[in-house]
Amino acid sequence: MDAMILVDQPEREIKKLENDVYDIAFEIEMNAGIDISPVIKSQAQYEHWVNVVPFYRNVREEGVVARFTQKPKSTTGAEMKE
Repeated sequence: MDAMILVDQPEREIKKLENDVYDIAFEIEMNAGIDISPVIKSQAQYEHWVNVVPFYRNVREEGVVARFTQKPKSTTGAEMKE
């Protein structure tokens, strides 16, 4: 399964995230037998190339959107509850 992960981060920050994401994808593959191929790009890069790169077009036309936002970290060390 291809998984495009769009982030609002500059390329240098994306590079820092890549190994962690690949490690999680590998762990899922080993535990559940689901092959995940993550592609991490900035939202700006995706929007710039969406009409040119076939993979990006496929994501726009056939992809399933899941939005995640990072919650602010608690200053007390306690987990935030919704």
